[in-house]
Amino acid sequence: MNIPIFSQMLLLFFPILLITGAFYDVMTLRLPNTYNLFGLIMFFPIAWMAGIPFNNILIHLLVGSGVLLVSFGAFAAGFFGGGDSKFIAVIALWIGYDTLVEFFFLTGIFGGLLALVVLIGGRFIPVEWQPAFFKAMSKRKVVPYGAAMAIAALLVYQDTAIWINLMS
Repeated sequence: MNIPIFSQMLLLFFPILLITGAFYDVMTLRLPNTYNLFGLIMFFPIAWMAGIPFNNILIHLLVGSGVLLVSFGAFAAGFFGGGDSKFIAVIALWIGYDTLVEFFFLTGIFGGLLALVVLIGGRFIPVEWQPAFFKAMSKRKVVPYGAAMAIAALLVYQDTAIWINLMS
């Protein structure tokens, strides 16, 4: 299958956003609003160029908005940070409703594994051997859930409407 170079570039935007956001979250324990805003803004032209019908774009927007509302509740309860709340909403916008349950399931698995690594590693790895970002996670008892979300989103991305439309 010969995919035009422009379609290939469009396909790469979301994974690059996820990988850079995850890396930034792991290194700084923050997800800046610029990542989330850029992901939100770029969804619309890329979805349109992928040939997603307008009514489906609106459904994606509703899915992302619904996840944002629920995630703000999770933020208020202290389950994860404000950047994570916005990041998961942008991811939901991109992946839509078809793969949302699988994404949440995978995010839970990877988030739980990440929390275990922080919890166990903080106790058993000598402090002098721990990287700086790991020390910060252990000390503050925080987990960069953006990394778990990014891994889960990368795994379901090939089943999304944007991927399927750009590949055809």
